[in-house]
Amino acid sequence: MAERRLTETLRGDVPAALRHLDRAQSIIGAHGAQLGTLHQDRVERTRSSPTSRSRTDRS
Repeated sequence: MAERRLTETLRGDVPAALRHLDRAQSIIGAHGAQLGTLHQDRVERTRSSPTSRSRTDRS
């Protein structure tokens, strides 16, 4: 799962990477595991998106 997210991110497909994170969250959460790292990764993916960067540049 992590490899797919990384591949999508490197290709620039942040929405696909976020979908993989959503799926990972449901699987990991179902097992009662900690989700902190996953949430951190989601923030990093979101901040790396072109839309996010353009909002930051305007500030």
